[in-house]
Parts: sequence; structure tokens; C-alpha cells
Amino acid sequence: MKSESFEQPSNWELKTKLYDLKTKKKRMGLIALLCLIAVIIFLLMAEVILFIFALLGVIVFGMKSMGANKKIKQIAKITTVEEVIEEVFDDCIYNPYGSIDRTRIRDSGLIDDWDSGGDSYDTETHFKFVGNDYISGKYKGHQIELCDVNVTKITKKIEVDEEGKREEREEQETSFKGIWMTCKLEKFLPAEVRIREKKERALLFKNIVGKYTWVKSDVETENHAFNEQFQILTNDVHYTFYVLTPHFMERILSVDKKSGGQTLLCFRGEWVHIAVHSGKDFFEIKKGSEIKDIQALRLRIQNEITYFTDILDELFHNEQLFS
Repeated sequence: MKSESFEQPSNWELKTKLYDLKTKKKRMGLIALLCLIAVIIFLLMAEVILFIFALLGVIVFGMKSMGANKKIKQIAKITTVEEVIEEVFDDCIYNPYGSIDRTRIRDSGLIDDWDSGGDSYDTETHFKFVGNDYISGKYKGHQIELCDVNVTKITKKIEVDEEGKREEREEQETSFKGIWMTCKLEKFLPAEVRIREKKERALLFKNIVGKYTWVKSDVETENHAFNEQFQILTNDVHYTFYVLTPHFMERILSVDKKSGGQTLLCFRGEWVHIAVHSGKDFFEIKKGSEIKDIQALRLRIQNEITYFTDILDELFHNEQLFS
């Protein structure tokens, strides 16, 4: 796990601080509003010096109110996430600054071209990894880790004009942004199996666009709908069918409807990877309404975690993975 130092405050301390911050936000907001009224009055009276002081008051107290609001969102997120995960996982730890090990995610092979050495004489490529909102614990006795992940592909292109002048241009592309979960197996797998939802019907267009762009799979199953929706990559065709049982494929097709993004799975070594590329920082509070309605925030987080646990529940029945 990669993480910064983080001392976890108690739930009572967080709720007390949340109350104090809400009070501060209201007070700073009220003072900023009074300063704004003063700005208008002094402007009409042509009192330049008083106008400047009042305007500074709007800026200073407005920024203090915004700063308090940012802290309110952070504390509301921490308290809500902790309450939800304690209901689902045992021995759970939440660190807003931690992440699953970068190398483990990279080695899953679910993100194309990551650190594959694709540089050429006029192009340099590297990947930036950011992970946060790390959760670890046990689900029905099995060790799990989960966090928000953002992987950006950065390509630096070098162009040389007729006079020999070099110009560098940098392009950034999001390779993955969403939630990533790993679950430790009870054995070391003899083969690798990767399942990736075909991109054309992922993200915003899921359940709207009727077809997926064709990409080659290493295996064709008897489930036509699964073949159409997912690319299957493996180094052992025979073993793949021990993982992709008919019931598991039907389950994936069923729960995928509520994933909100592109579903990715990897069975490799002693880990199962389950990821959803949604283009979102899931745990971040985007709307002020979620602070006012904590139950709605709880429900959103519960629904997202349930998507992953539903898949794990099905996998736990597979003796090839969990004996």
C-alpha cells in the first residue's frame, strides 16, 4: 500500500469538527454578504477607500467560507465512508491518502500499453498513477483492498521543422479513472484470465448504443451475449472455462447493468482484480445536496460497493479460485 501519514480521528471528533465548520461557514458567508452590501453602498456614495476595504472583506471572508465548505465535504466523506464500510467489511481500515500497490495494478495487464516501453525517436510515453481513498479489510473472511485509481497516459511528441528547430508537444489521455478492487485468493492460479468490456458501449453510452466494436478474444464461450460485450484474454484456453462458468457469466451480465462504466476483471497469481472505468472520482462529494442529505450519500456509496461484493459472492462459489 502506498500512503501518506494519516492519523485517523474518532467518529465523535469528526462530527464535532463538522459541526464547528458548518457554523464557521455560515458565519463567514454572512460577513461576506454584509461586505458585499457595503461594497454596493460605498460604490454609490463614491467612497473609494471604504469601497476597497469592503471589497477586500468580500474576498477574504468569501474565501474563508469556501475553505470551510471544502473541509466540510472532506469530513462528511470520511465519516460516511467509514460508517458504510464497517457494515460490509470486517477489520476495515480507511485511508483517504492511501492506495493499492501501483505495481500490482499495472501487472494485471488490464490497462493497455502501461510501461510497455513504447518510446520512439520522436515520441516519449509514460504513465502517471494516482490512487486515493484506500479501503482494506476482510469480506466473508477474504482479504480485500479497494481505492479510487486514476492512470493518465502522457505522450510527449517532438517535432522538427525545416530549419531544424525542435518543438515539444504534450498530450494527455485518461487510461483509467474509477474504482479498483483486489481480493486475495487461497491459491496461486496456474493461468491468467483477463476480461474487458468492449469500450464502444462503455461509460455514458452504456445501455444506449446497441452494439460493441469488434475486438479479438482468445476464447469464444457458448454465451453469445457475453462474447459480444466482453473481450476475453488468456494464456490457457482450457483453464479459462473453469473461471468463466455459465452461471458466473450470467451474473456478470446482470450486475454490469448498474456498474456505471467499463467493467474489467483479471485473475492472475494470487489476486482477483475487479475494476470499473467510470471516468469519476467516486468517493468525492460533487454536490452540496449530498452534504445536506447524508442518507443519499450513504446509499450511493453502498450501491457502488454492492456491485463489487455481488461479483465476489459469485466467485466464492468457484472451487477453482476459493477452495
